Amino acid sequence: MRELTRQDICDILDGCAILGTGGGGKAEEGLQMIDRALAGGRKFYLAEIGELEADDLVISPYYCGSVSPDYSEKEGKGSYKIDGDTAVAAVLAAEQYARRPVRGLVATELGGANTAVAFYAAAMLDKIIIDGDPAGRAVPKLQHSTYFLKNIPMVPVAVANKQGDIAIFTQVKDDLSAEALIRKFAMESGNIIAVADHCVNAAAAGEGLIRGTISHAGRLGRFYREALARGENTAEKVAEAGRGKVIFIGVLSRQVWEEKNGFTCGDLYINGENEFACRQLHIWIQNENIMSWLDGRPYVTVPELISVFDARTGEIISNPYYSEGMALNVVGFPAFSLWESEAGLALFGPRSFGFDVDYEPKIKSRGCR
Repeated sequence: MRELTRQDICDILDGCAILGTGGGGKAEEGLQMIDRALAGGRKFYLAEIGELEADDLVISPYYCGSVSPDYSEKEGKGSYKIDGDTAVAAVLAAEQYARRPVRGLVATELGGANTAVAFYAAAMLDKIIIDGDPAGRAVPKLQHSTYFLKNIPMVPVAVANKQGDIAIFTQVKDDLSAEALIRKFAMESGNIIAVADHCVNAAAAGEGLIRGTISHAGRLGRFYREALARGENTAEKVAEAGRGKVIFIGVLSRQVWEEKNGFTCGDLYINGENEFACRQLHIWIQNENIMSWLDGRPYVTVPELISVFDARTGEIISNPYYSEGMALNVVGFPAFSLWESEAGLALFGPRSFGFDVDYEPKIKSRGCR
């Protein structure tokens, strides 16, 4: 176990924003929560799942909803804003139901804000942050989880909104049903809701987690920070550090997005430059960057990762914070091997999003676990 410094956490959140593939929230928003906790004298401790006792409880707190700015489905319902405190309330509700304390908090995904939610709640409740997550990236739906692939139950699930409503789901048909129910709750709560799920013992969690992803994000974030400081091409440096590659360079010609069924959905069209001159990349978004086509042919797709950088500033871009005419560098990262299994692709491959496309890995650096 080690105590994390503010710089450690900054690097982790930047790395999570990169691995978040456009979703999971902005690192700047996540850092606001971290700074509030630090200002209150709170500490952040990171540990491997194996450092906990087998029967210790762990849980995943996060926010569910759209990633669009200033969205309010109904007047008076609020807007997309993460403060962490509602997630704390969800964890406390789950503890009350379990009738014993939780020891470790697991980020449900890697994202600049959603990973910070688990960090914030851990610090505020004197819990341990677990070095791992059940996605290895940001994902749009609750069932997009390696926990689901390992048949680890999601329930009990605690949900809380800013209006003070708290509910516990003690039984659901399956994770897909949980996604539908919780998404509806979010849509009726200003399209943002705190969730705390997978309240399981450490032994079970260890079977489902992708281990070491928080540390991996921290290393990636450090490379990103150092490249920015030196004025280097961040996309190239981060791609090298993350065993990925730059898959496109160009200028954003058009962006469209909308709120649809509790998600931010949209498309990016990028006209190529340099070695990609006279070519076009199309990226389809469902909160995260999910699919891409190069000149109309399937290119990098889930479960591989697609991350976009501002070529002028070097900064990572979160959806949907683009403007037409932006110069962009697009990076692809390899998928974790569990997602490339038959069950993983059925859950989180192109066909699971309704595209008649076979998954073909395009990032040649393999070996992610």
